[in-house]
Amino acid sequence: MLNHQLIKVDSVGRLKATLSTPTDFNGGTPTRDGRLCCVEVDGVYFLNGLGYGPEGRVTLEQAVNPPSENPFVNPKGRLRAATDSTPAFWLYGLPFSADGQLCVTFGDTPPPVDTRAYSSAYSTAYD
Repeated sequence: MLNHQLIKVDSVGRLKATLSTPTDFNGGTPTRDGRLCCVEVDGVYFLNGLGYGPEGRVTLEQAVNPPSENPFVNPKGRLRAATDSTPAFWLYGLPFSADGQLCVTFGDTPPPVDTRAYSSAYSTAYD
């Protein structure tokens, strides 16, 4: 996912994702129409510690409060993801929330307003 140029992001920087079967693989990144292909099951195949499902989709879980010992991946290879957070930092080009979860979106709805990062541009775009 480090150098994949075709994954789409929303207006706040979350990766656009889908639960559909991938049509393209680029460097091990499953995509369909520019969206990261994900599935909420335990990993069946593993590559560099990241779990993949039976159809090649990245396995993830939506963890509300990830444990502090490993906030990124659960013991079964699922990448911890947040659909309702705004990115607080980027690691290897991927957006993460303040508690270490990958920021993804499965729709086109805006995330809740983060009062720490609120701006007039955000207000104009979504109000």
